[in-house]
Amino acid sequence: MVAAGHTGGPMINHSLRTYYFSGIMYSLSGVRLSIDREALYVAAVLHDVGLFQASPPADEHCFSVGSTREARRIARDAGWDEARQDRIAVAITTNLNPFVPLDEFGPEAHFMSVGGLVEVIAQEWKVHPENVTELLNRFPRKGFAAETVRRVRHEAKQNPGSRFACLNPMFTTMVRLTAFSAE
Repeated sequence: MVAAGHTGGPMINHSLRTYYFSGIMYSLSGVRLSIDREALYVAAVLHDVGLFQASPPADEHCFSVGSTREARRIARDAGWDEARQDRIAVAITTNLNPFVPLDEFGPEAHFMSVGGLVEVIAQEWKVHPENVTELLNRFPRKGFAAETVRRVRHEAKQNPGSRFACLNPMFTTMVRLTAFSAE
């Protein structure tokens, strides 16, 4: 897996849970607009790789820029056209937005945001309990809260104007205090 060279185990599991919860939320939504599941997968798996950059370029003021650059590079190398690259870039860069409207940002970004919220703050009431149990068995959350808090705090310190710098106290508290009942 490409992300394995860029992230740690808890974050890989987080990325995979994000993908699956995003797909579940899409399936439950009744939205007839088709979704590019491969683009959603690439965006979900790579959305946090920027948090693992040892020293990001000076023009990257948010980890999502580094994540997007890496995702675009991989997609370009795989022969993806610009439109598909744009869909994964939008999904990654809007990931921390409080709301990502479907009609404005597209299904990949919208459902990655919705699925990401289910994952990060354990909104288990939104999905079937068997889905939660299966995903947690396949991709455990062990170490997720501690690793996330560490990475968010590092990002906030490294990039004082970033979204994580603004969200740090609230975001890290939510991550530490939320858990699925199946955990």
